[in-house]
This record gives sequence, C-alpha cells and structure tokens, in this order.
Amino acid sequence: MLKERGWKKAFMIAIVCIFFITPICFGCGSDNGKLNSDKKEDEECINNSYKIGFESNTSFGDKVLCPYIEFEGGNSSLEEKINDNLRQASTSWINKTFIKENKNTYYPEVFCHTSRFLSVGQSYETDNFITKYNFITNDYITMDLVTGKRIFLKDIITDEKKLAQVLHEGKIMTTSRNAFTLDQDEADAAVRQWLRKVKLSKIEKILQQCSLEQKKFRLFTDKKNKKKSSLPFVHERPNFYLQNDGLVIEEGEWHSQIILKFKDIGYLLNPQYKKYLTTVG
Repeated sequence: MLKERGWKKAFMIAIVCIFFITPICFGCGSDNGKLNSDKKEDEECINNSYKIGFESNTSFGDKVLCPYIEFEGGNSSLEEKINDNLRQASTSWINKTFIKENKNTYYPEVFCHTSRFLSVGQSYETDNFITKYNFITNDYITMDLVTGKRIFLKDIITDEKKLAQVLHEGKIMTTSRNAFTLDQDEADAAVRQWLRKVKLSKIEKILQQCSLEQKKFRLFTDKKNKKKSSLPFVHERPNFYLQNDGLVIEEGEWHSQIILKFKDIGYLLNPQYKKYLTTVG
C-alpha cells in the first residue's frame, strides 16, 4: 500500500513511480483490507502437514495478530520453537505508542506455505503524530520449518553483492501490477529502468537491510527516534518474502516490489535450500 508522502516530493517523482509503486493490502483468501472483528481468531489455512492460524496478542489485543502453526501428528517441541520465534518476530518491535497511533490492522497473508518454508506478512496503517501523515508498515516473516528458526535474505542468497549486480542490470525481474496501469509490461519496464539508474551501493544497502530484524529499525511514533540514524524508519525498511516460485524484495521507501524467479537465480541460492526453493508451490 502506498503510504502518504509530502506532495512536493510525490509530484516530482510521480512520472517515474506511477508505473511501479504497488499498493499493498494484506488479506487471507478474499478477506482483504481492514481487520474483520467478526473473524474467528483461530481461523486456519490448511495445507501440507500443518495448519496456520493467527491469534490476538495478549499485550496488544486484536491490533496485533501473531501467526502460529500446528503440526498434524506431532513434534510438539519443534512446533513450540517455531511458534515462539513467530511470536517474537511479530511483537518484539511493537510498543504501546505504535499501537495507540495505529488506525487499521490488515489481516495477515500467507505468501509461501510448504513443508520447509512459511512466509507470512501483516500490515499496519499508522497515524504519525509528528508529520500528521498516515504510514503503512509492512512486517514480513519467513521461517525454516525444519530448524524452527527465522531466516533472512542472507540465508537464502549466497552472494548479496552478485544479486545486487543482477538487479542493477535490470533485465530478469518483474514487479506487481499496480493500480495506475493495467499493462504488466510497462510496470516491469519501469522497475527495471529504475534499478539501472539507481546506484549499485543503494541496491546493496537494500539487500543488507532485508537481513535485519524489524526491531532494528526506528518507530516514527517514538519521539526519541527523531534523531538521524543509518537505518530508515520501520515503515520505510526494505524487506523480503518467499512466494510460490520466486523471491520478492520490497524496496522500503515506496514499497515497490521486485520479483525474481527461482529458476533465474538458481546459481545464487543457498545449496541447503535450493532443492526446496526450486520446487516451492
């Protein structure tokens, strides 16, 4: 979802961005948009050998829905480890001020759901009391269901610098079709052109930040975080998730999505995961 920005800046870059800024609105199945207060907290998406659910957090209530899994037939210790890590990833970066400024919580979406990987995401629309704008904060989490640990881009990709070069060449990636144009080719061409023009060092930084926890980034709702930092605010952080047949990297400033097919970047995939990634879905 496109967050609101200062109108002057938006106007200056509108021509470049109009083709590849992708509004993001999370949903599970057909339930897109705002959190449905009538939805059961234990509603589950069933697939493979485990079930996925979302439950209200004890500290923040329905404004934070933590993902959890239930294995069909056992391994309670692994299940507990996974759920503890999911809960930690979902809540460690949130505080009461953020929740107080939260306007809407969008129902989480499951992006990748296999015997080895789980990628989920949730979105928050927040009133910023400093700038008086509304911002969308996206939170993506990818889990290794064999080890029970959260994984990051650096775990999936063996050489982030080589991946940055691939992106900078602007040839093989695509993007999500957006609300401004129905022509997928135009959208893809625009994001490729942007990647060719942007500095390689910026692309490298985007990829590096895809391997950081959400709690490493500053919350704009905290007055103490107004001072400058080498990291962006959490609503502008780059991030990633897995989908059926590829890797999605989200550029943080405008939430533009860069989609890479596993078949095109197989030589950059971690050998430990490659056979699972090339058969995802």
